[in-house]
Amino acid sequence: MFARPGRQGHRLEKSATSRAGNKAQSPQPTIQTFGSLHLDTIEIHSEFAIVMKPLRILHSESSNGWGGQEHRTFKEMLALRERGHALELICVPGARLGERLGAEGFTVHTTPMRSGADISAVAPMRRVLKQGRFDVLNTHSGRDSLLSGA
Repeated sequence: MFARPGRQGHRLEKSATSRAGNKAQSPQPTIQTFGSLHLDTIEIHSEFAIVMKPLRILHSESSNGWGGQEHRTFKEMLALRERGHALELICVPGARLGERLGAEGFTVHTTPMRSGADISAVAPMRRVLKQGRFDVLNTHSGRDSLLSGA
């Protein structure tokens, strides 16, 4: 999970004999590491993941095109939904990202976002944020970042 392809993890093993020359009871299991992260802690992380509630996440995007940023947002939303989170999008009318996510079953809200100073977009964005009771707002460009922060 954390290992890079073609890279071996470090191995930590207890020596077969102790300082006094006595045989050790048994070697400790091999512990895989990645940088300073010891993978034997994965059990602890799993316990946290079990008690963590699914998040309600609103993504915002002011672009109406389709490029790398929109593709990454699309894939990110699909992946987060697979992990049990509830996601919605607010975007400009006719945005290709909104059309594609709508086809995937996501709730898509639209409002014009002509510029970062487009005051007419603030009220609809606030309404979506308030009604949705989101835990996270994930903005993806300068324009929607400014508007959603207003």
